[in-house]
Amino acid sequence: MARRPGSGVWRASLYSDSRKALSVRTQYNGSSDAAGSWQHSGSIDFTYRSGEKLELRLGPSLTRSYTQAQYVTSTSDPLATSTFGERYVFAPLDQTTLALETRMNVTFLPTLTLQVYVQPLISSGDYGDLAEFRAPGTYRFSTYGEDIGTSVRQADGNYLIDPDGPGAAPEFTVSDRSFNFRSLLGNAVVRWEWSPGSTLFLVWQQSRSVRVRASEFDETGALDVGLFDLGYDARELFGLPSDDIFLIKVNYWLNL
Repeated sequence: MARRPGSGVWRASLYSDSRKALSVRTQYNGSSDAAGSWQHSGSIDFTYRSGEKLELRLGPSLTRSYTQAQYVTSTSDPLATSTFGERYVFAPLDQTTLALETRMNVTFLPTLTLQVYVQPLISSGDYGDLAEFRAPGTYRFSTYGEDIGTSVRQADGNYLIDPDGPGAAPEFTVSDRSFNFRSLLGNAVVRWEWSPGSTLFLVWQQSRSVRVRASEFDETGALDVGLFDLGYDARELFGLPSDDIFLIKVNYWLNL
């Protein structure tokens, strides 16, 4: 077990009058701990209603976080006696996530409605120098290449770790976990009650996503993986191939 650093959490929210045609809701969440980790997350939701015919919601959100010690992996080593024969590897993680949630509900007739949902999401995570957990009951880490051993990035995208330099501990490899994730989810549902109790649903769902990992590139090509670039990531997102699913569902009411 590791000692958990003391931390604090705070929240704030602000709402406008939801009875108005246009209403706004904002939220902020923050946290930090004594080890230097922190997170800031903010969102704003706009809702527009036009009677009972139309409802439109638009909700961008942004999260920035820094984790001082993110778990990466572990490897067996009988020489790691202070941690019971396992070396536990951690690294700092700097992450940014931006999302835009959009919903639209349209009522053409009491028996005919349309629902649309779209969410583009972009996230990047940049891992720092790998470090080893020192001993149970603490929150202390030794960075490879600085405090102990060596860490060298190989041409295949992995780090070669020698935990004790000239010592007898075996070398091991850890992949570069830095990433860029891009995702676009969307669906549309048409509901038609063509007879009392009998309903037809037409559904279209589209998804496209990709996770780019720094370990998939050589040392030169991995420089931008893990960095947040809104313009580039957005262009790459909408250029991804999509998976499309079409569904038809019919409910028929038998009045026996």
